[in-house]
Amino acid sequence: GGAPTSPDLTVIPGIIVERFDLLLDGASSVYGSDAVAGVANVILRTDFEGVEFEYRREAPTGQAGVATTYAGAWGVTSDRGYAGFGFEYNNREATPVGDISFCETFARVDANGQIYTQDQDVLPGMGNDFTECRLSLINRMSIAGYGSVYWTPGQTNINIPGWSESSLSGVVVDGNGDGLADFDFYDPFYNYNASDRARQSDWIPAQERYSLFSYGEHDIDWGSNTSVFYELLVANRQSIIRGDPFFVATDVPASNPFNPCNNVSNPNGVNCFTGFGIPDALAPVFSTNFPIVRVNGHLDRTDTELQQTRFVTGFRGDLPLFNNWTYELFGSYARSQGFQRIYGVNEDRLQTSLYNTTYDPVSGTYSCTDPQPAVLDCVPVNLFAANLYQEGGGYFTQAEADY
Repeated sequence: GGAPTSPDLTVIPGIIVERFDLLLDGASSVYGSDAVAGVANVILRTDFEGVEFEYRREAPTGQAGVATTYAGAWGVTSDRGYAGFGFEYNNREATPVGDISFCETFARVDANGQIYTQDQDVLPGMGNDFTECRLSLINRMSIAGYGSVYWTPGQTNINIPGWSESSLSGVVVDGNGDGLADFDFYDPFYNYNASDRARQSDWIPAQERYSLFSYGEHDIDWGSNTSVFYELLVANRQSIIRGDPFFVATDVPASNPFNPCNNVSNPNGVNCFTGFGIPDALAPVFSTNFPIVRVNGHLDRTDTELQQTRFVTGFRGDLPLFNNWTYELFGSYARSQGFQRIYGVNEDRLQTSLYNTTYDPVSGTYSCTDPQPAVLDCVPVNLFAANLYQEGGGYFTQAEADY
């Protein structure tokens, strides 16, 4: 008990299993209240002699997901009992999302050979309804008045350098007048689900497991069909789950020197709200914003290991004074341990950096001072740096990641 797992029949090597008996109508009267929905009994082989080996390889269509199994068994029987031993090792490669054809690309080609995979037209009569995968928009930030604005390096249609808007008051923004939206929601740069990185996440995770099982029973000739029996199980299972990089979801205060709407202490900051008639002096009141970026290394990997050990030994036989009654006296030891590691951003340290980073205009440097000094020195974290706004999710710098 205690390990984060549900019952797993694969811990018993399949090579020593004779059959499974399923009691589907409830068996609480025999097995207790936990068996109200039914019971699965694993019946082991007790009548085989010698050594057996088994090799199995499963290769799904595609280039991933290959599963390989090695198993072996040894058994001996006599007129007074039996003993058996089995082992199994299984290694299953991961199957990435990209190997599953549930996200097809549809397109049409116009008379000029232009390929369309989405609807980005602004003007009536020019649209088409072809789409590619569902949307999961990244590389944007949410700010007051606009909602989401999008990272467009080197250009802008709202006077915030490097950022553009898709629509204002329900009207699509067409800054260059070409009849199309200024950027494409279905571009993999903005639609995470259309990126190569999304296709690298696991559909079925990699897994490695092994199990050893030994068992036996021997008539000890005490009368009343008395026998001694034992079972020993040792099993281990490890998996690595590669998921999608998660959003780093946090507000960036107006005072942060990397905030593009900080027109006070950011040397490159602007008043983001001039279009709404907000004067420079009042702009900081509205300048807290919310970056919406996926960061590789944040909650996109989970390592799990499960270890199980079980030993049972005891006696069973007939009760001589009671017709058709039997007894079983046993002792058991079981231990189950689970370890799980999830990698991600330390939110407390991130908040410390965002609220305590300053800019020195004399030296032109950024610094961070932790009001409550911790083990690591505070590092300035820039949530608006170009390295975070990448197709398929960005990355922290090494110094930021270490912090």
